[in-house]
Amino acid sequence: MARARLLTLAAALALAACGRDDKVPETDTSKAAGVIDSAPGAALAAVAATLTDENVFALLDTAFTAVVQTDSIGAAKATDARVKSFASSALTADLANRRGVAATSDRLQVRRILPDRDVIKDHAQRMNELRSKAGKEFDDAYVRRAIEVRRSLIDELDDALKLDTRAAGVKTYLQQLRGVLQSELRQAEGLGRANG
Repeated sequence: MARARLLTLAAALALAACGRDDKVPETDTSKAAGVIDSAPGAALAAVAATLTDENVFALLDTAFTAVVQTDSIGAAKATDARVKSFASSALTADLANRRGVAATSDRLQVRRILPDRDVIKDHAQRMNELRSKAGKEFDDAYVRRAIEVRRSLIDELDDALKLDTRAAGVKTYLQQLRGVLQSELRQAEGLGRANG
């Protein structure tokens, strides 16, 4: 009788193991976790990229690293006084914004989890291109890149702000950051027209 029970238990365990899909991550479905059901990793990442504050702050942290690097090289290599002045003041703001991203996510107790690397796509290559240029050619290339990174970051912020259920504190911070970037974008676009 005991042997029959052991065999039945073994058969039940074997059947359960056969139905398990190791490719689907185990998901905490408790109410505290905020996740209702499990899904394939790609689906979870897509939902996370759209919904979580963690993704927004990670994206900002990563993006500001790229913006800081871009404006650092602009401040160091620009020959046009207006371009150099823009890059220097933008760099100061970038560093403050990057610290602000970290401080705000810490204050709101939001972990930073990067959903994708689109925000820094081709960044290393673009930095190498900037390093290879000098004089007016550098100034023009830097201004184009400064415009490009700000537009890209504003687009990401616009996507993040579309979510109606985002926490009020996060939404307010993102709106303020968008305003700063929009102002810098207008300045950079003015430089581009002046240099064009």
